[in-house]
Amino acid sequence: MNEEIISLIRDLVRVPTIYSKGGKEIVKIIQNYLDKQGADYEMDIIQKEDGIQHYIFKCGNEPKKALNAHYDVVPVKDQKWSTKPFEGEIKDNKLYGRGASDDKGALAAFIDAFARFSLNISRKGLENEKGAVLMVPGDEEYDDVGTKYLLEHPYSKDIKEAIVGEPVSTEKFGDTLLVGRRGVFTIKIILEGKSAHSSTPDEALNPIDGFIKYLKQMKTYKFNDDPSMLPTSFAPVNIESTSGTTNVTPSKGELMIDIRYNLRADMKKFLEYSQKFFSALNFKSDIRVIQHFTPYLTKDQAIINKVEDILKSITNISPRKSTEGGASDARYFYQNNIPVVEIGPTIHNIHSSDESLELSDLPLISEVAYRFLMSD
Repeated sequence: MNEEIISLIRDLVRVPTIYSKGGKEIVKIIQNYLDKQGADYEMDIIQKEDGIQHYIFKCGNEPKKALNAHYDVVPVKDQKWSTKPFEGEIKDNKLYGRGASDDKGALAAFIDAFARFSLNISRKGLENEKGAVLMVPGDEEYDDVGTKYLLEHPYSKDIKEAIVGEPVSTEKFGDTLLVGRRGVFTIKIILEGKSAHSSTPDEALNPIDGFIKYLKQMKTYKFNDDPSMLPTSFAPVNIESTSGTTNVTPSKGELMIDIRYNLRADMKKFLEYSQKFFSALNFKSDIRVIQHFTPYLTKDQAIINKVEDILKSITNISPRKSTEGGASDARYFYQNNIPVVEIGPTIHNIHSSDESLELSDLPLISEVAYRFLMSD
């Protein structure tokens, strides 16, 4: 296996980029690798008021293709690891560390693919015919606007198709090609009713009763889902009330709901339905959208067939096309009418203790990304 790419992923993992920190160290590692490989590239930094840095690398005169992988990671607090989470320890052909799978494995592979692509088009004099950008956002796990900014950069103006790197493979690399994801719609419902002594519940307007009726009704609610992607899911994740005692019913309650919604689901209609439901029960309701990430679904068969064929030729696996998982930065390409798919390493304890990366995945991901960049 290429020892240089293993050194690269270890260097990346050793930078604790929790809450988007450590970006300056990450970009130095990327530049050092590209320079050592002899890549010919331009680089720019985007930094907004929040101070988080996002990086974009360009080779060729008119980049038509993009690779995207984020460098930020989630915290390790209160997790019990068998290894140090920022050492990049290697055991049994796996590299352990926070971000190893999500998302520095894909990032390392894409850096390597970008370097090889730059060298190849330079040697063959193809700079005017081919080009690529490598996007490295720093806030995918948090505010998640970095890729939006990177797509507004002048380097990105001619992008025609893209691959986003995320841990999407289930059993082995290449078994899954992500072509879409449901949106994320998190709401908090605040109900105000009327309290009463718990021995006379009929005199109360209990928010908990209202929530129970609502959740029962939602089991039959139809979201008009697109059958080509996973259906909308609806999950209550937290419920609270103001009583604080055993003999008084609450006058106020809060219900938090996480909805992963299908491309065709009408969330405005859903909110209106919910508001009317509680009004009919005589509650005063306040429904707040806490988090909203839009869905995407790539229906452009050209990029799907292309990446599927590349995966087959390298792994001898026919990947299943999936729309599973949470939100990703692929939605920003979709919003800009850029066909996009997602590939990445095998999922191993992402966001959990002992997150790891199959080292054998790295050269395979790099080769898929390289062939994608070289393709017409």
